Amino acid sequence: MGFELEHDLFQVLARCADVRHQHGGMDSKPPPDREAITAALLRLLAERGPDKTLDPAEVARALAGPHPDGWGPLMQPIRRIVTDLAGAGRVIILRKGKPVEPADLKGVYRLRLPQRD
Repeated sequence: MGFELEHDLFQVLARCADVRHQHGGMDSKPPPDREAITAALLRLLAERGPDKTLDPAEVARALAGPHPDGWGPLMQPIRRIVTDLAGAGRVIILRKGKPVEPADLKGVYRLRLPQRD
């Protein structure tokens, strides 16, 4: 992982911890790291199966709770992880129901698992 990505992820995770504290939700649970985000994303996709799609905000809410101040800051790190996973062939990124290349990812998107033969 490059320094810039690590630094950005660290800043987002620190903001998540601050938001939880400000909203009275401070618990002993640390903010999610890259591995936790990846695991949650792949788990939620596997639970859906290969024919169903997943909104990346569902991953963020699963990790940080229902309040947008908690899960909102996770959306950019999730997007970066999604592009890495798609580049490795582990997920498919969909825009308007059609697959897109990770480099072409813009705007609203959904995810699904690759089809198995």
